[in-house]
Amino acid sequence: MSLAAIAALSACNTKDNDGYDIPVVVQPTQGRLVDAPVEGVSYQAAPSAISGKTGANGVFSCKAGDTVSFSVGGVIVGSAACAATVAAADLAGTSALGDVKLQNRLVFLQALDEDDDPTNGIRITAAVHDALTQALDFNLAAPTSTRPSPRCCRPGRTTSTASPTPAAR
Repeated sequence: MSLAAIAALSACNTKDNDGYDIPVVVQPTQGRLVDAPVEGVSYQAAPSAISGKTGANGVFSCKAGDTVSFSVGGVIVGSAACAATVAAADLAGTSALGDVKLQNRLVFLQALDEDDDPTNGIRITAAVHDALTQALDFNLAAPTSTRPSPRCCRPGRTTSTASPTPAAR
């Protein structure tokens, strides 16, 4: 038997030579947060207490059995079980594209993208985290005419929107 095989088999043992239990150490797993890959979202995994910001390609760390919560500034985007891929649908708790909880999360993440082009990934900057201090309710439906333009939601960017009704004279 090769040394690698012996080492692998012995790693399965959870008792030492005297019969005492040896704690099993669960190694962190890498997951990816995607709508497109989403970089710059804060995350907190529990119970492992691993935290940070998603890196390039949406990479984050967690351990099997963790629940990972994602946020941007004071806005909690949602939570999901630690997995290799976490999508906006996982954070919304639904994959129904017509569900407002999913739509609002998708619009939110895409609106905060640094270059307004989610096809090359979504990058959320520190300035956006600093600007978003209040919670949002992703369960609320908003009339289409009151949805913000993507450029309105990032610091230093402004936009004007056309009124859906004729101007008063």
